[in-house]
Amino acid sequence: MSRIGKIAHLVMDRERWDLEHARLEEEQSDRERDETRSKLTAPVLAALHLNSMAKAFGGGEAGEKMPPTCCRLSMILSLEPSTGRTLPALPDLNRPNPIRVNQT
Repeated sequence: MSRIGKIAHLVMDRERWDLEHARLEEEQSDRERDETRSKLTAPVLAALHLNSMAKAFGGGEAGEKMPPTCCRLSMILSLEPSTGRTLPALPDLNRPNPIRVNQT
């Protein structure tokens, strides 16, 4: 193979490597963005599902305490130990609730 042929081959290999590297970086960036979005929206989605989760746990006082506990455990399990972030406090379940469950 001539010297020019070797150089052309190296240039093509470098271009292929650059394209593959750019694709891998973009995939990593997409994964990180999706993971961050999931972590940020999880508390909002959990709050939206608290009532239905409380019903699934049987309603009443015990049923109302379980969903926040489950959400908090889920957040604990999803946090990386190296982040050093603290978890948000559980909602105060001892405060009076103006909406009564099962008023019949």
